[in-house]
Amino acid sequence: MDVFDALSMARARGHRVVLVTVLAVDGDAPSRPGAKLVVGDDGVVAGTLGCSEFDAAGVDLAGEALIAEAPLRRWLTFAHDEAHGRERALELFAELQLPEPAVVVLGSNPVGRAVVHLAHTLGRRAVLVSPGGDTAVTGGVEVKADDPVRYLLAAPPGPRDALLVSDHDAAWADEVLRVVLASDAFFVGMLGSHRHAPEAVRRLRAGGTPEEHIARLRSPVGLDIGSRTPEEIALSIMAEVVAVERGRGGGPMGLDWSTSTR
Repeated sequence: MDVFDALSMARARGHRVVLVTVLAVDGDAPSRPGAKLVVGDDGVVAGTLGCSEFDAAGVDLAGEALIAEAPLRRWLTFAHDEAHGRERALELFAELQLPEPAVVVLGSNPVGRAVVHLAHTLGRRAVLVSPGGDTAVTGGVEVKADDPVRYLLAAPPGPRDALLVSDHDAAWADEVLRVVLASDAFFVGMLGSHRHAPEAVRRLRAGGTPEEHIARLRSPVGLDIGSRTPEEIALSIMAEVVAVERGRGGGPMGLDWSTSTR
């Protein structure tokens, strides 16, 4: 697989990977500047730095970059080249590639489908998790026919991800809320009215969920734009997701032109 295709695929699937690039070669080494290796948490994904010895060194450097969550640049020396009697060396650059920001909707219903459709339109990775699957979605939306709790434990959300619980009455809703509120996701919302949201919070408190986790919950979710249809509700939810991501309050931007001072 081409290294750039592998990068794109990994990021689209929500995986962290490291791109290791050869910047310079010293000695008669079986490599060249520009050679690339893609490394994930489980090892090499694609590419090569020229030989198994160099690839192993690239994997080690990628592991350091994954832990540090920062780019690394390093000269590495290897055993002497017997043919020419000199050391071989590579200068490597390891760059962490983070997953695409995701909007993950847990539970399928008309509003949940509208949210993932709009998220995909806005250029986000859109994931719909529904135990029974769902075929009523447009292309580009990932559908995971999985138990929401199991999915979250297998693919923990990152700090660039937004999560929405679309069915507060589901048997898994309370456990899902406990998991996502303890996660790194920057946005956790739940569909629900002013009557349903307090009931869910009472259950969380009764189950021992810490108050600092409960304070992260956005429910009822969305900005108050008078939305009624699933598409309008999705618009209000995605508007709040963007506002929180950008550190904005979500109020109107228009100036007051009613006074004579302007």
